[in-house]
Amino acid sequence: MLMGTLIGMNASLIVFQIILLILLALSNISPIRLSGWTFTKDGLNRNKTPMPYNEVLPVSPELRTDQGSVELCLQTADQRVIVSTCNLPAVEPLWQSPSDWEVEQAFFSDLNLDNARELALLVWRPFEPWPVDRFLPSGGRINSFHDKDDRSCHLILVNIEDESFRELWAGSALAAPIHSLVAADLDGDGRQELAAVEYSYNDKKRTGSLVVWRWNGFGFSLAARQAGAFSYLLATQSGKNVLLLAQ
Repeated sequence: MLMGTLIGMNASLIVFQIILLILLALSNISPIRLSGWTFTKDGLNRNKTPMPYNEVLPVSPELRTDQGSVELCLQTADQRVIVSTCNLPAVEPLWQSPSDWEVEQAFFSDLNLDNARELALLVWRPFEPWPVDRFLPSGGRINSFHDKDDRSCHLILVNIEDESFRELWAGSALAAPIHSLVAADLDGDGRQELAAVEYSYNDKKRTGSLVVWRWNGFGFSLAARQAGAFSYLLATQSGKNVLLLAQ
């Protein structure tokens, strides 16, 4: 079962690469609005010099990682995520997401910059106000941070060291949901940033701005925002240079 999942992941990556190259080619011969962006200390900048297609490799979410002598793999199904050991007979999963979490994305990263891998999750779950806000007549400072079904979007980091799988950091409901997460060293400083498309709750088209967040020691701070009506985000890499591709 696990091996079949891994094969499916490899196939998905190949499809991803093919789609990416097709989009790059079509951007030169069709009206598809595909724009490239780089992130520097000055923020997000429109890329005016296309990267050579034959050198472009997609930056994809990492679905497996080495943890000491054990290699861990991610399996996703029905908006749940399961962490298991790779290349071993099917056994009880090491960890799986709670049943009331709807996991939209899951990958291994080092977004909190502690030089250790963690599991990053983009989660939708039932909205809960801050405890102190329950007593405010206005409903609280995050009262509107949910959709019409009272579901809110969260970014959660889970520790994987020693197979403890405890929450390292769980953000409150986001003021605006995000999708198409990319975790990569965008500016070449040796530290990962998080890029995404930010949109509005109840926006069925899920279009909005490009955003870049970076870890500040306690949580994530906004490092850049490019306003627009972007619908998805990919990333490519050539050497140490990362290019964000958005439509």
